[in-house]
Amino acid sequence: MLTNENYQIAVNTLKERFGDKNILIEALESELFRLPTCTEKSISLKYTVDKIEKIFRQLESIGENTNNSVMTSMIKSKLNRNFLMEIAKEEKTSGRKWNTNELRKALVGMVNIRESVFQSSKHFQVPQTSNQNEMNQKNRNNENFQRFQKVNQARSFPVFTHARNIICYFCNGNHWSNSCLKVLGLEERKKRLIEQNRCFRCLRQGHILKDCLVRRNCSFCNGTHNSAICPKRNFEQEKQVDNNKNRQMNYVTEKINPVHKNKVFEKKSWKSKTSCCQVKNTVENQPKETKKEENLVKTQNMSVNSYSTLLEPWNPMLMVLKVKVFSPRNEDKKTEIFVFLDSGSEVSYITDELTKKLNLPKLGEGFLEVYTFQGNKSEKQQSGKYLLGIERKDGKNEMIELLSINKIANELRSVTINEICGHLKLKDIKNNLVTNYGKPDLLIGVKDFWRFFIKKTEISKGCYLVNTTIGSVICGENQKISLEKTIPVQTHVVVKSFEEMPSESEIKSWWDLQSIGITENPEENEDETAQELFNKSIRQVDGRYRVKWLWKDEIPDLPTNYGIAYKCLESLLNRLQNEQGLENLKRIDKTIQDQLKLGIIEEAFKSKGELEHYLPHRPVFKDDKIREVYNASARSKGHKSLNDCLFRGPLKLPDLAGMIMRFRLSKFPLLADIEKAFLQIELEEVDREVTKFLWLKDINKPLKYDNLIIYRFTRVAFGIICSPSLLAMTIEHHLNKFPGYEKLFKNIYVDNVFIDCSSEEEVFEKYIDLKKVFSEGKMNLREFVTNARKALEKIPEIDKLTDLNQKVLGISWDIKMDNLEIKFPCSNLEDKFTRRKVLELMASLFDPLGLVSPCLVNPKLLFQKLWDKPKNWDEELEITHSNEWINILKSWINQKINVQRLVIFKKCKYQLHVFVDANKDTYAAVIYLRSKKNDNVKVSLIYSRNRIRSKKQNLTIPRMELLALLIGTRAIKFVEKELQIEIEKKFIWSDAKVVLLWLNTKEKQPRFVENRLTEIRKNTDFIFKYVPTDENPSDVCTRGSTPEELRLNDLWWNGPIWLSKVEENWPNDLEIKIEIKSLDICETPITMSIKNTGINLIKFERFSNWQKTNQSHNYYVEIFKKKIQINFEK
Repeated sequence: MLTNENYQIAVNTLKERFGDKNILIEALESELFRLPTCTEKSISLKYTVDKIEKIFRQLESIGENTNNSVMTSMIKSKLNRNFLMEIAKEEKTSGRKWNTNELRKALVGMVNIRESVFQSSKHFQVPQTSNQNEMNQKNRNNENFQRFQKVNQARSFPVFTHARNIICYFCNGNHWSNSCLKVLGLEERKKRLIEQNRCFRCLRQGHILKDCLVRRNCSFCNGTHNSAICPKRNFEQEKQVDNNKNRQMNYVTEKINPVHKNKVFEKKSWKSKTSCCQVKNTVENQPKETKKEENLVKTQNMSVNSYSTLLEPWNPMLMVLKVKVFSPRNEDKKTEIFVFLDSGSEVSYITDELTKKLNLPKLGEGFLEVYTFQGNKSEKQQSGKYLLGIERKDGKNEMIELLSINKIANELRSVTINEICGHLKLKDIKNNLVTNYGKPDLLIGVKDFWRFFIKKTEISKGCYLVNTTIGSVICGENQKISLEKTIPVQTHVVVKSFEEMPSESEIKSWWDLQSIGITENPEENEDETAQELFNKSIRQVDGRYRVKWLWKDEIPDLPTNYGIAYKCLESLLNRLQNEQGLENLKRIDKTIQDQLKLGIIEEAFKSKGELEHYLPHRPVFKDDKIREVYNASARSKGHKSLNDCLFRGPLKLPDLAGMIMRFRLSKFPLLADIEKAFLQIELEEVDREVTKFLWLKDINKPLKYDNLIIYRFTRVAFGIICSPSLLAMTIEHHLNKFPGYEKLFKNIYVDNVFIDCSSEEEVFEKYIDLKKVFSEGKMNLREFVTNARKALEKIPEIDKLTDLNQKVLGISWDIKMDNLEIKFPCSNLEDKFTRRKVLELMASLFDPLGLVSPCLVNPKLLFQKLWDKPKNWDEELEITHSNEWINILKSWINQKINVQRLVIFKKCKYQLHVFVDANKDTYAAVIYLRSKKNDNVKVSLIYSRNRIRSKKQNLTIPRMELLALLIGTRAIKFVEKELQIEIEKKFIWSDAKVVLLWLNTKEKQPRFVENRLTEIRKNTDFIFKYVPTDENPSDVCTRGSTPEELRLNDLWWNGPIWLSKVEENWPNDLEIKIEIKSLDICETPITMSIKNTGINLIKFERFSNWQKTNQSHNYYVEIFKKKIQINFEK
């Protein structure tokens, strides 16, 4: 019970429980962060501003400082793009950067202006007619209408209505979502709304059901959801009812108007249609009775002058305004012309006169098919496709494609305003009106119209102010703002079709796609574009290279991602709350501070431009090193990530297996690492805004907005999709400046550099040269490794690694013994094994050359069995499969195989020998490099590959042997290309005589066999020979082996004994050489075009569907039959 004595105690208790200032501040900041971004609607802006004011006033009341850049950024993140543009214009006009209080004041002013506009616009409202009043009275009786009226009454001011296209959110059709009959499943509808980030009640984007401001319930069950996803509706039944209605309507239409039944408009794949011709109706003070001649339509120069008394005098204004245009060839020379914005035209047009005047680049040629007003006949005109630049009001440029035409329209009137007034009052608009007359040289159709359109505002009944990026224009009609008593009426009705002739390259591309075995790789074109962008942008500033991102679009549609970056940072900090985590947090902070000191990153503030993007990041710990990884693929639903907006760029990395093979050929290899390679390349200032990330000012304080700091990269960050390509292209560009170093690029894998040296003296010389060459591009080579001990002693300690066991391109290199070490993975045998675990262990055995490929045969066969079982990735294996896998792992425990690195003699003759073999499950190819110097012969295993037969293929042993022969020919060509040495002879050995005999047979073989023989026979420089099975090392690669067995298998590592001897001792049972003449028997597929000159008796364009066409065809056939029968009887 509360008494005088315990009152103060109760007050103190309440203060202790609910008066924590920090908790209250954090709650208010969280509420501000969760506030959804407002839409372009005024009511949404008012709601957002009110919420922001409420939160800020509460923060100020408890003494929290809200006037800082972080709060300003948070407020702006809650605004629609259109509102942000208004704020940016006002801020630019003021000539200084706004603080938080000034921004809040401006937002309140924007809301007040919109309320004033609404009050002012009431004076332009035209009273409703009696018919309208009667209709409204009927509508008020409708339950849905009443509910809608209640929503409007709840608003402080109504929202302006914007014209929009009706689009179904479920199927993208041209109908209301509530009436969709294509997507009928309730769960499917909900799924599509979730994917589009739409509310379940109002179907709008940007918020969820619990944050929805609309209080309108379902009209079917009165539930808190939209009627389009009502669970009580039977969508299938509604579709059936609608189909029945359509059948009845179609039947009635055919009875009433059979003339239009067969009217079909055909659209070919490369033929587009649009509308664009002028009809001019001049109406002056004419008597009510007119002559017949005045009602006739006169056609001349694609214009139609029509005199009519059916229209009442009115005051029309079309969307015509002046703009500045230019040719892409000369952006500095700009010309002011009249442009007609016509959303009724499907494409955009330009006059021939303007194309010649600006010397525009021509993209193609074709014909325009023109239909005059009320005309049935058409005339074709020559037309071209051109590229034109238009200057926007904000100073930026837009490029559009247009079709050329002789004339667009006669002289038109343009009514614009000098400035857009805050209060759109009639007197203000009158004082700012500018009227001009001129012939439009440009018509912007609906294809490009919406790129320029911003919004429209109804000034009075039928009169609108249309804001576009190229200017503002008055259109419609209004007696109050007319400037002249008598103005000619102009109506534009256009019916034209453009038939574009495909270019030669398009025709060739189409035929290439139809040809057998020819496909187009779209990435090649993208790589070429990316290379061109790089070549144009790269430059050297103070010795360091500076590049730009490889943007797909000039102005990418990229969100800020601030919310995602903040949440990821919050999640990271929560994970690092334990003792070890706090230690790692200090390491991360030290890494970031070191990068700040080195100029790799810099402190950033709010974006000056429109483009801004934040990257989520997380640490990756490896041994005693830490690396921050930035996620450029992070995105929210319905938006693009940074990686989505960039080209990947050309892949210029050498083949890893080929680089390791060349490493095995070098007597004294010298290897080095480019220190922080990606971070040695600078980013242009304009592209740094998309590499921002969030961090803490003080890691000892909690995550709050006043403890946040924004950084951005000044260098190319690791994790961006085009970073590897930018690094490779920059290194290639740099090395091309130094004669003799161009070939070095083929031995650089990302940041790993390898160079071949023939002596220890050359090793140190190359070290000096490499350091100097790379320092010219502000790149530091370090961690030099070589087996030349004397040269290594001369290299400074800071530049070398002294450990005798190093990783080279992923493989361990024992420098002292000059061996490569392949270590087998192991696992706890007591673990529960799943498909994922099996695949993980198999993939962890890094062997790009296939030196231990026989040890993977049995694991591959087991995994194929697991793939056939209907189990998920993390379900435990069956006992039989688990035991089989455990037996494999037992043979791998503590196993490693050492392989001699150096495989050849220098300056001698080289041969390649491929041994192939197959069984019912596996086929393989093993390649040996044979070097001979004087009487000394050395044979070394250099490469191998094996494949498991697909379960879908039911192949005989000979066909499997044929596949082995095929991969053998492919492998030997790959090895020869990568070794980059002169090969004297190339042999392919097989123990399948039937396959070898197929090579020289002239008999036609089954298609499967013949296709593969055709490819093999193209290798006329190969010698095919027979080898006994017991002397074929490829047999080891098909049967499989354990590591212990493989280590002791001399046949596998050195090949047959006779291969080290002279050729006279080799097996000579069967030898086949492919002669060039024998290639004549091979089939060559030829693609040719056949022109059908026959006459089509049936005009297919008259029919709208196949059923009617088929019925008519059968009818014609019956007539012909009867006619032929009658003639025969006669």
